Amino acid sequence: MQEPSPKLLDSLRERVASSRAAAAQPPENALLLEQLSDRLLADFPAAWREVFLGGGQASVRFRQQPVALLCCDPSKSEWSNQDLAALAARCGGEFEPCRETAVFRFMDAEPALATAVLLQRASSERVQAAILTRTTTVATFDLFGEQRSLAVGSPLEDALAFMRKSSPGSIKVCAQTYNALGSAMDHGAKGAIVTTEFVGDEVTSAFVTLPPNRQSEVSTFAGLGLM
Repeated sequence: MQEPSPKLLDSLRERVASSRAAAAQPPENALLLEQLSDRLLADFPAAWREVFLGGGQASVRFRQQPVALLCCDPSKSEWSNQDLAALAARCGGEFEPCRETAVFRFMDAEPALATAVLLQRASSERVQAAILTRTTTVATFDLFGEQRSLAVGSPLEDALAFMRKSSPGSIKVCAQTYNALGSAMDHGAKGAIVTTEFVGDEVTSAFVTLPPNRQSEVSTFAGLGLM
């Protein structure tokens, strides 16, 4: 009988180690592992194979942290994933596409707003965008020799749904983002119109509407003389 090759044995050992690591995960992590698996399968299938079939599952860890999630839909003819990743890095965040939507993750609301403003101003078409600040589960894992991270769970789903309720050309921010920005809202939204929605005396959401680009054939942005 032919003996298995060293490469095959190494692969089997990695899979056994990964299975043992998964079994050693706390029970509450089972759902998070499933969410991470779904996220990778949908958006990064090669990464899913490496993490869940190639032994990388042993490196998976989860942490809870407050983050500002910026979701938007820039034109794919103008913005490649490489462009969006470079924009995220320039502003101190992480880019993680999710189901055809551009998702950026930041530790603070201010760079999230700065990124949304830059994206709007550098696009010839009006972009649908929203920022949601929540305590979010972030999964970290080793991938091809580097540590990567992704947001998983309900806050990400909430951020995607929040964006779908926004209007092209405006940046919608939730109450927590608005409160976190404080006076930085005026600086970050310079030259824009900021409107707010209230329930009683509490702000429930705000909208930052930038003047349209000069390339726009028609402008309905009152008062800025960019017709």
